[in-house]
Amino acid sequence: MTDSDNYYDILGVSKDASDDEIKRAYRKLALKTHPDKNGGDDTMFKKINVAYETLSDPDKRNEYDNPNAMPNLSGFPGDIFEHFYKNMGGFNINMNMNMSNNNRHVKRQTHVHRINIELKDAHKGLIKTLKLKLNKICFNCLDVCNSCNGSGNIIRVHQTGPFIQQIQTQCSNCNGVGQTTKRDNNCTNCDGKNIKFEEHTVRVNIPKNVNNGHHVIFKGMGEQAQKSTEEPGDLVVEIMMNEDPYFGRENNNLIYKSKITLVESLVGKNIIVPHFDEHINMNINIFGIINPNKRYHIKGKGLGGEGDLIFMFEIVYPDRVLTNEEREYLINSFRTINL
Repeated sequence: MTDSDNYYDILGVSKDASDDEIKRAYRKLALKTHPDKNGGDDTMFKKINVAYETLSDPDKRNEYDNPNAMPNLSGFPGDIFEHFYKNMGGFNINMNMNMSNNNRHVKRQTHVHRINIELKDAHKGLIKTLKLKLNKICFNCLDVCNSCNGSGNIIRVHQTGPFIQQIQTQCSNCNGVGQTTKRDNNCTNCDGKNIKFEEHTVRVNIPKNVNNGHHVIFKGMGEQAQKSTEEPGDLVVEIMMNEDPYFGRENNNLIYKSKITLVESLVGKNIIVPHFDEHINMNINIFGIINPNKRYHIKGKGLGGEGDLIFMFEIVYPDRVLTNEEREYLINSFRTINL
């Protein structure tokens, strides 16, 4: 095989070779010089691909044939292997080269923390305080892993017949991180521990009338970056509402349910409503005769003072049979009061 840097000599074709002749020569030499068949030596393989990249493109070939536009073989493009796969007529499986992985933007995981509050807390709003301890990698004492070039993965190419397969495995030198600790590490930023522990206190503002599942986001307070090119994740605080023993909630309305007797539904009953602002002492006769299918409102007494306090009554009827005398008495009484 020639040691010449002339592209035509490298491919073993004449200067007036056709496109098909150039392609056939490239395929034959690419298989013969592939690193897997040469103990990992890819020097000639790269030269063949650079030569083919130029001579297979009409514009680049014209420029090359001009002595004043001679390209330099000392630099090789990052897509050499992609040209090899495209022109071998085989199958390219899972094409992800290390070069593209180096610049991939990664944001670390979001951490979710749930805070349970009471309905009375949502009535006025409150502030919760969280203490966080972040474990941050000290990037001052790390170097790019030489084994994987910072990608965290090792890619090996295997050919079986017409099939060309790329197998990606985690780099064992850096355990997939892409960085290794510098030797003789005397970093003053982390005292040579490679990790910095930072304590933070965050205030979670829980607004009045907050809804169940409300989120408060703290940027960069989640999982911390493992590489200098990564972005830390966020902390999401989720507000969850505990069930209240007295009130239900319907938007900003407070629902108060009470059981009363048949007599109380007619003549009234004194009740104490344990409202969040102050207890409400009232007699339900202000609503008249209670209809169990009706909802009774007191304006402005809902959640945060923006909704209503709504009463819903369940009437417990007596389990007995009236005598004729009792029925007659009730009939006459109802007639007297026009019921």
